[in-house]
Amino acid sequence: MIFRTISSLLLLLVLFSCAGPAREVKKTSVSYGYRLFSLGLYDEADFHYRMMLRNKDLTAEEKARILNNLAVIFEMKEEYLKAREMYREALETDSNGDIYENYKKFMGGL
Repeated sequence: MIFRTISSLLLLLVLFSCAGPAREVKKTSVSYGYRLFSLGLYDEADFHYRMMLRNKDLTAEEKARILNNLAVIFEMKEEYLKAREMYREALETDSNGDIYENYKKFMGGL
């Protein structure tokens, strides 16, 4: 567990310190979070996305997408109240149609 956390931190450090357009770094970082999620490493993905939220340069759309991803993680961990909070915050940040569809499915197809 500690090794994974250290590995995640090192990768974050490399991603955010590498040269190149900031948008590409963010895109790569979001992809890394998704990869952690798809491997079932929910705690690591949660940590990764929360670290990304500290970035003050995120657009509203990027922040909403990260919040949406956190909501999905909470769903998978059966932490439904936290998931609902994340979905609502994501929708308040940017009312993206995809996020709304995810929230609708989460709430049982309202």
